[in-house]
Amino acid sequence: VRAGEVLGSMEINGTGKRRNVYGMFSSQRLDLGPFFAAKDTSPRKKRVRVFSEEPFKVDFPENVDADLSIRAKKVVTPYGSMQDVQVDASLREWRLRLNTVKAAIGGCFLNGHLACSRKGKYFIIAGALKVQEIDLKRILKDLGAGGYIEGSLDWQVEFNTSGDSVAAMMAKLNGKSVVSMSSGRIKNRCLWLLGSDVGLPVAALLGSSESEEDYTEIQCA
Repeated sequence: VRAGEVLGSMEINGTGKRRNVYGMFSSQRLDLGPFFAAKDTSPRKKRVRVFSEEPFKVDFPENVDADLSIRAKKVVTPYGSMQDVQVDASLREWRLRLNTVKAAIGGCFLNGHLACSRKGKYFIIAGALKVQEIDLKRILKDLGAGGYIEGSLDWQVEFNTSGDSVAAMMAKLNGKSVVSMSSGRIKNRCLWLLGSDVGLPVAALLGSSESEEDYTEIQCA
């Protein structure tokens, strides 16, 4: 099968009670822009809730078992691009699993997995995500707050939730998040801005000087 810049193959076996689908696809450059809704430029109405209470209208196909493998050198979306994308997914009896999700985004590396199943009208989701070598200086510069904190972060997240809408899932969201820094530095002025109750103990712990222009080296955090 060849469609634009996507190469791949698909096999469908329907001889048994359940259809078996196997697919492998690869691309040097995969543009997902056409699959996203056009950006809304109309005046924004005041929202009652941040997360939508609209019930999900997604369903898993019945009597289908599937395995899908995707490899893309570059994936482009309206929100940014990803490199070296790897996705391995499987569908078994109303249970969708993303067994492998890997990508490089903005100099950092993402690795995760996710499982989604349905029970009645509710969806149950659980997963984990690890992001390594997040460049704080680069991120803060993009946010217009560069020059205060520098270093490389690792971020790990585990989560689980259930519900029939985004709002319901956010209300039941549970899990844990761990952020660690092996080395970096923070501008002393940031510590003083935290106030004496927080800034001074942290500065003392890190061995900071009182000069507002000096940086404090962070060995680990």
